[in-house]
Amino acid sequence: MITARIDRVTRIDAKDRHTLLPPPRSVKIELTGRCNYGCTFCARSMVLREQQDMDRPLFERLLR
Repeated sequence: MITARIDRVTRIDAKDRHTLLPPPRSVKIELTGRCNYGCTFCARSMVLREQQDMDRPLFERLLR
């Protein structure tokens, strides 16, 4: 029956139904927003934020 197939695909296991999820296995941290390249696909040219380095205290907090 189609509904049984949908339930198998969309069912969320009980171990995953929590308000506190486990931390990610890995992250990518952008240390600087500065870049000399002019890639056409990059949003850097839109100047959505300042192009500067990450604050050292923030970096250390993220590492912890």
